[in-house]
Amino acid sequence: MPFPSVVAASWWQVIAVPAAEVLVGAVVLGLLVYFGSHSRRWWRKRYREPFHEGILRPPGWGCLERREDALMETTGLAVGMMILAMLLPFVVFTGKPFAWVGVVLAGVPTGWFGFRRIRKLIGRARTERLGFLGECVVAEALAPLAAKGWRVFHDLPMEVDGKPFNIDHVAVGPGGVWAIETKSFSKSKLVEKGGDSLRVEGEVVVLPDGRRSQALKQARGAARALQVRCNGAEAPVKFVEPLVVLPGWTVNYPKGAAPQIRDPRNVVAFLEGRERVMDDAAVEKVAAKLEEWCRVLRFEAKDAG
Repeated sequence: MPFPSVVAASWWQVIAVPAAEVLVGAVVLGLLVYFGSHSRRWWRKRYREPFHEGILRPPGWGCLERREDALMETTGLAVGMMILAMLLPFVVFTGKPFAWVGVVLAGVPTGWFGFRRIRKLIGRARTERLGFLGECVVAEALAPLAAKGWRVFHDLPMEVDGKPFNIDHVAVGPGGVWAIETKSFSKSKLVEKGGDSLRVEGEVVVLPDGRRSQALKQARGAARALQVRCNGAEAPVKFVEPLVVLPGWTVNYPKGAAPQIRDPRNVVAFLEGRERVMDDAAVEKVAAKLEEWCRVLRFEAKDAG
């Protein structure tokens, strides 16, 4: 059978029909993603919450949620691309003249987008895992404060101007209220000498392979937002101090370095050394409000806060 000519085939046969068949696969992909993301609604309609009350947010919970979202989207995209890949041979060999033209025009851009998106999502999942582990390290470092009159909370959900965010840790005790941000900077295998040490120049963190200047600025913004929230919730505080903790690094402090950037191994000593600014009653009042804001985890909902 001679190969049909482009002239003999109409534009409908060459492009529109194969493209429509490929788009059917894309619709199937969209339905898979949609029903997967709405599985929680299905559960809530059939079952009750198994716990008596909300659960305190553990360290790094926000990282785990974002990692879960990234992995679920990756799975949906991967399944959809597999379905499209199975449809393509069917489109080509259905006997339509030059069906491969429509396959190329519709399938190649879709595949390229899917590949790039999956690669980005996998990178995001790895970053969130690193962030989760870093917050666990800092939570362990802060644990001894409990025996010294401090209360520590993790992954406090916040919102400013309609934009949600989390404060990694909040410590409240005799030395005041501290908004603590964890920064888990990865280490380059290309740097060997001094690869575990960094130094602080003013408020800039100088790593072996680069500089980071926004860490303390971010912590200050979180501290201001927390102060406003506490004062508006009848748990007044004069100040909320910012603190940045860098797990996995040995921090060197030359003259003029910001003391609010710490190594986890000395963060407890730093907080214990602060001047007493809160009595026990004030600590308990603020801690009760922080516990209320953090005790929001439930099985039935992704985030009840």
